[in-house]
This record gives sequence, structure tokens and C-alpha cells, in this order.
Amino acid sequence: MQWAKDNSRSTYRWLAWMLCLGIGWRVLRWSLGMPMWGDEVMLALNFLDRSWDGWLQPLDMGQVAPPLFMLLQGTLMQIAGYSEWILRLPALVFGIGALLLFARFAYDVVEQRSALCAVAVLAVAYYSVAMAVNSNPTRWTCCWLLGCCLRVIGSDAIRLVDGRSAAWFWLLC
Repeated sequence: MQWAKDNSRSTYRWLAWMLCLGIGWRVLRWSLGMPMWGDEVMLALNFLDRSWDGWLQPLDMGQVAPPLFMLLQGTLMQIAGYSEWILRLPALVFGIGALLLFARFAYDVVEQRSALCAVAVLAVAYYSVAMAVNSNPTRWTCCWLLGCCLRVIGSDAIRLVDGRSAAWFWLLC
């Protein structure tokens, strides 16, 4: 699989710097422990008095979340304790994953300079960073699925015919 149409080392260096900057900013924002949004708090309160089977039941305060999100968050909070950092850790991981997958997609689809600009914008744009570290399931699930969709559809469209990539795509959805 190729990462680009030509092998410009300088472009790859700039890409590495942009990815490091984007990852660093996401980790910094996560580590600052910014105040939680109202919807994050309402969702987090559902973990305090529920057990494994309760996470799969309808949530209190009108909140909606995918079952796998609830199981992942609940398991992490049971293992590592209840804190803002643990609550937002999966969002951080998936936000970084989406940035990396987007970079791969951009370099497969457009020419290098355009891809570098697109990755740079996504790496440092305020809302892409802020929303990538919030624990709201709609934010980080969409961020991760966007990266997965772009990766599967954009880079491996030919392999969708044989079913392997298609199976992973539908499993992630």
C-alpha cells in the first residue's frame, strides 16, 4: 500500500510534525482536565449507581449512548476508578486514531501538498481537538467512525469486493 504518489521526504517530515502537534494538543487538552459539559456529567452519573447489566438499560436524564460505549466506559471506570481523565481516555485514544486514519486517507486520495494541508487543519482546528477529548458518545463515536469509513472506503475500495474490509467496516459500525 502506498502512502503517497511520490516520495517527498520533506512532505513526510512536515506530516510527522503536524501529526505530533495534533496528538500533542489532544493529550495536553485531555491532561488539563477541562470542566465537563452538562451532557458529559449527565452521562457519567449513569455509571455511579449501575452495574454491568444496568449500563445496557435505558439511561437516566434523557441520555442515549451505544451499548459498546457504555460497556467500555463502565469497564474502565470499574478498573481505574471514577475520574474525568478516565471518563475521557477512550475519546482521546479514538480522537488520535481518527487523526492518524485521516492522514492515511488524505495521502492515498489527493496529492501530497493538499493532503498535508488537510491533515494540518484537522490536527490543529479547535473544535476537532476539543470534541476529540469529550466523553460524549456521539462526538467520539462519530470521530472514530469517520476515520474508519474514510480509511476503508478511500484506501481499500478494491478490497471491499472480497469482503474482508467490508466485514471490518460493518463490525466497526
